[in-house]
Amino acid sequence: MVDLVDTVDEHAVVGHLGPDLLHEDFDAAEAVRRLTAEPDATVRSVLLDQRRVAGLGNLWVNELGFVRGLHPDRPVGDVDADALVATARRMLHHSATVPEAYQVTTGLLRRGERHWVVGRAGRRCLRCGTTVAARDDVEVVGSPARRLWWCPRCQPPPSPSGRRPADP
Repeated sequence: MVDLVDTVDEHAVVGHLGPDLLHEDFDAAEAVRRLTAEPDATVRSVLLDQRRVAGLGNLWVNELGFVRGLHPDRPVGDVDADALVATARRMLHHSATVPEAYQVTTGLLRRGERHWVVGRAGRRCLRCGTTVAARDDVEVVGSPARRLWWCPRCQPPPSPSGRRPADP
């Protein structure tokens, strides 16, 4: 269903969304504030929540986690949120402005090598050679279950002892 909305009424439809990573007047400080409002929430869940920051879909959340070396279950309070936002903005901007780079995160255009982890379950990590893992049972509040990919070596899990590795 598509509704036509007068410009003056846009706030009623999209006013709840977080700062748009591709918008000219993007407010990085506000994005970081929203992302870290619940420090125990996982990196993956906050990045998929469009109320915190708008523009990242499942592909970008998985690839951003890999690029930053962050396990998807890592608490967002344990990461450098400023660097995370800056990297996300750079990745999306590059994809949106360079035609041959559309949704290519590795810089490689060969089939099967365009993404670091997305679609690579059971295959070797392009960086370290470890088998890429995947999980289908991940649900984010307000969204259907989505597939999750990560490299167990490049994106180490949070320590069960509660001590987490430092953000790369």
